[in-house]
Amino acid sequence: MTARIMGIVDDETATWDSHPATAEVFERLRHTLAGGKRMRALFTYRGWQAAGGVGPDAAVITVAAASELGHACGLTQDDFIDLSATRRGQPALFHQISDLHRAQGWRGSAEHFGFAQALLLANFCWAWASRLLDEAGDAQTARQLHTVNDRMFLDGTFGEHLELVLQSERAYARAQCWSATQYKAGESMFKPPLLMGGTLAGADCDVQDTLGAFGVRIGLAYQLRDDMIGTFGDPDVTGKPNTDDIRDGKPTVMIAEALRRADDRQRERILNLYGKHDMSQADARELRGLLRQTGATNAVEAIIEELAMDAATALSEARIAAEGIRLLEDLAHTALQRVR
Repeated sequence: MTARIMGIVDDETATWDSHPATAEVFERLRHTLAGGKRMRALFTYRGWQAAGGVGPDAAVITVAAASELGHACGLTQDDFIDLSATRRGQPALFHQISDLHRAQGWRGSAEHFGFAQALLLANFCWAWASRLLDEAGDAQTARQLHTVNDRMFLDGTFGEHLELVLQSERAYARAQCWSATQYKAGESMFKPPLLMGGTLAGADCDVQDTLGAFGVRIGLAYQLRDDMIGTFGDPDVTGKPNTDDIRDGKPTVMIAEALRRADDRQRERILNLYGKHDMSQADARELRGLLRQTGATNAVEAIIEELAMDAATALSEARIAAEGIRLLEDLAHTALQRVR
């Protein structure tokens, strides 16, 4: 699947006029595309298997590659929206390109160059994903795949938009935080890859509905786990800082649960610390302690468990073969028990 991703990048870039700087920029993109957990590709493949797909199939590998390129587009945008320092244990892509600008002694702002090039590289990833979907089947199949993919892009983009609005307003009501999470993760994380896999296997509406319901719940739970890791994880393991989300004041379900449960003193202190741009390590430790004291972390763990159980129930009531259910449940377990 990685070979499929690199193949389309190489094919496309080979058609353009060569330029040393272009080669340097795209080399950094290739390095970024070579990494990651490949969760969307795995959900695409398992959705295909659960819907009856068997044997090696080039089409499902192509769609899995498309799902990863779409994810790379989102990650690249997310990193410069959040001004993230690292991704997967290395500088975020826009930082890498800014560093290239400085190293070459080029004219103008290195920071602006990094932002601009990362934006353009995200566009390339999205366009390449679209091209792969066109190659995955006949015209009708391609239309169905594009419908799912476009919905994913719109929902994910709206989720990012809503998150930025809530973050700016410091609006941490539970319903608002859940809404942002629903669009950013529930609707646009694992549901679309599962549906695209099911589409390739010719799944009927009932099976697609089941795959979608399963994907929404696992996507939500995955995001809640990600929020926990982003605050309490070990940076040496996760490859990214554990202060970004709390420094930026992200509207997470965890902060909503903490504020909902806090007494007046705890609430005041949480709001003083959460979103503090010059947050010290001592501030971060105090805030983590308050998140635990209010019961927010236990509440989020309970929600993750409930979502996983709901997802399993959705599968058990579906017309999916036992082996397909087992494969999906195993993948969900891997996704939710991760530490990075």
